[in-house]
Amino acid sequence: GGYGVPVLIDPTIILTGQQSANPFLGISRVVTITTNQWKGVSSQGVTWSWDSETDEVSDDSPTLAQPSVPVHSARGFIPYSIELEQDYPEFANEMAGLLSEGYAELTAAAFATGSGVGQPTGIFTALDANTNVEVVVTTDGEFGKADISKVWSALPDRAKPNATWLMSEDAKEHVRTFDNDEYSGRTVTLTEAQFRIRERDVVASGYAPEFTATTGAANILAVGDFRKYLIAQRAGMRIELVPHIFGANGRPTGQRGWFAWARVGADSIDDSAFRLLQNQ
Repeated sequence: GGYGVPVLIDPTIILTGQQSANPFLGISRVVTITTNQWKGVSSQGVTWSWDSETDEVSDDSPTLAQPSVPVHSARGFIPYSIELEQDYPEFANEMAGLLSEGYAELTAAAFATGSGVGQPTGIFTALDANTNVEVVVTTDGEFGKADISKVWSALPDRAKPNATWLMSEDAKEHVRTFDNDEYSGRTVTLTEAQFRIRERDVVASGYAPEFTATTGAANILAVGDFRKYLIAQRAGMRIELVPHIFGANGRPTGQRGWFAWARVGADSIDDSAFRLLQNQ
């Protein structure tokens, strides 16, 4: 209350509680759809056979499945007085920026650990529900070079060329303490030092599970081909002006509002392209 009215101050709002990066848009498959869910077709492939001359060939028809990713509604609303709008320079632009940052924050959290109920399914949530892609550490409450090797070896060969590591910043810092060999190190580019594991990019998310070095079931990191994690956008984020807000008696309050909305969904469409390192 009150802080928004400027008295010869810089009107730029400085965010202090958000601004988490959303790395998923850069590594995942992002599609725009015109329905309420994305539907695809998947298959384990066709298995060939070696046949002798004149032998009848086997039926190698593939089994087809249809993965789907529903979209969910995300909303934001900022009411404001007509006086504030008149007195605050660049008010509309600042509010649009805040709404955009809030949406990025919301989706960054959902793409990591979203429940899938009324919101996107996070990659850690999806993989944690599939025991076939889980890899446990050697020693409960710890993870070291041997566990990096263990989870990498468990990843299918087809997923390795385009693999990316995803973990929290504290897990990433823990990996930095390992010896600077094939398990951990920096690849220096012309412009910056880039941290990589097994010559694959490492992405840190503020919403990935924290590594606390305590015992008990917990997710640590994920590695895989994130083209198999699909983000479906029904439409991009939109911001609309509500010209008048009415009170309980149906009369104007002298307020307007910025109403922002978006519809987006996400889920793994091929769990086998990932591996999830976990505490025991």
